[in-house]
Amino acid sequence: MIQIRREEGSAVVEFISLMILLIIPVVFYFTLITIKAGGSLKDGSILREVSEIIKSASDFQESNSLAQRYISLRSGESSLVISCISGDCPHRDSVMNIELRTAGRITNRIIKGGKWQ
Repeated sequence: MIQIRREEGSAVVEFISLMILLIIPVVFYFTLITIKAGGSLKDGSILREVSEIIKSASDFQESNSLAQRYISLRSGESSLVISCISGDCPHRDSVMNIELRTAGRITNRIIKGGKWQ
């Protein structure tokens, strides 16, 4: 004769405990993604402003010092590196690579000359 066992317990408790174990890593993952994306957006906006500062000044040395000052005010731990891609820097039509270096990230932007001569 086959005996049927009576199972006791609640499926709701098992469901809730399993959901908690599965939800915690997912929430942790999306939190880290959001924090990292926020840092990248901040760096992108700083670099956009720096490129406008460099393009709008009348002298390259003046624009470089204004950009460095802006970087020090906006984010103290960042550094700015401006390198020339075309061989004739700094001139009106020169092409430059601007790098914003923060802790663990490097953001690049390529711009074409400014108002200087």
